[in-house]
Amino acid sequence: KFFVRSCGDVGNQDFAIAKNLASPETMQIVLTWQPTNPVTGDDLDAHIQVPDNSTGSLHLHWAINQGGNEGSGYDYWYYSAGDNATLDRDEQDPPGTETVTIMKVRSGFTYSYSVHDYDNGDNSSSTDMGNSGAFVTVYYNNTRTVYPVPSGVGNLWRVFTFTVSGGQTKVNTMTNIGSFDLIY
Repeated sequence: KFFVRSCGDVGNQDFAIAKNLASPETMQIVLTWQPTNPVTGDDLDAHIQVPDNSTGSLHLHWAINQGGNEGSGYDYWYYSAGDNATLDRDEQDPPGTETVTIMKVRSGFTYSYSVHDYDNGDNSSSTDMGNSGAFVTVYYNNTRTVYPVPSGVGNLWRVFTFTVSGGQTKVNTMTNIGSFDLIY
């Protein structure tokens, strides 16, 4: 971690800086939110549905057991040497950044990316995430796509789906879910 001063003496303007992607088959997804007053973006979590090593899918997200574990409910999925999907960065407080990297996007599978407002997981009338100013930036194949959070009620933002053959499809819906385990 290092610091770059680009905003003078303005505090809480943290932002992620990423290195170049490993290959054109690599996808990096960055969720970012800044501080608001009152705080509306508190513990926003990245969730992605990725393929497993058979014909199914698994739910990659932050969970209690972190640190290079394989399987559903953890922050790392290993396919083979140089081929994995990882939750590289997870934050709870604004300014926040969560980063997912897929080292090699696989054809024949639909990836699905969502953001969950963990802090308001049991509040079906919350508008906090819609007012958080959050946005998701997707880096893939020398392109950058930005998705701003829609306004409205909800603790689950379905952001986009992706296939190698069809590219990114904007979903951009806000709904409510009782538990993050039910996202995928």
